[in-house]
Amino acid sequence: MSEQTTYPRLVDGFRAVLVRDLLLAWKRPGDILNPLFFFAMVCTLFPLALGPDVDQLRAIGPGVTWVAALLAMLLALNSLFLGDYEDGSLEQLLLSPQPLPMLALAKTAAHWLLTGLPLLLVAPLIGVSYQLESDVIRIMVLTLLPGLDRRSIDRRHQSGKRAVEPFGAAIGNAGAYFRCAHRVPRTNR
Repeated sequence: MSEQTTYPRLVDGFRAVLVRDLLLAWKRPGDILNPLFFFAMVCTLFPLALGPDVDQLRAIGPGVTWVAALLAMLLALNSLFLGDYEDGSLEQLLLSPQPLPMLALAKTAAHWLLTGLPLLLVAPLIGVSYQLESDVIRIMVLTLLPGLDRRSIDRRHQSGKRAVEPFGAAIGNAGAYFRCAHRVPRTNR
């Protein structure tokens, strides 16, 4: 009898990396709360610096919220691959039978769930503090949804290249793959 080697399914590898990153973040709540507090502080301090003019706050509120959300997402990118590199789990991910883009997608999904989703949940409250209308708040949140997801994917490979130079090419290729997958083909006019 010959033994057959069985490989885990793609979904199993995706789920394992996703659950691992979520559990690691659960053990370090500061990593989740720091970007959220930064976002709230920037959005709260900005109106204090400008003054109580309601029309001015309504005009700049969505832009300030967007910039603060993007900067808050960048805060979490510093340690994305660094912990995996230090404990050797990044090498194990690269050597696993799972495709690297699938594992990078799982890490990206975990990053978005831990940073992007809380920012999306707090954004309407920030909009209310700027006295924005409900339609403007709805549009702001709907544009933040793909915007924060895209930032998570675009910046993930750059963070990995900086933190882990020997593995930067593989991570950069995975990031380039995701960037190309999100581009809309141009039409000739």
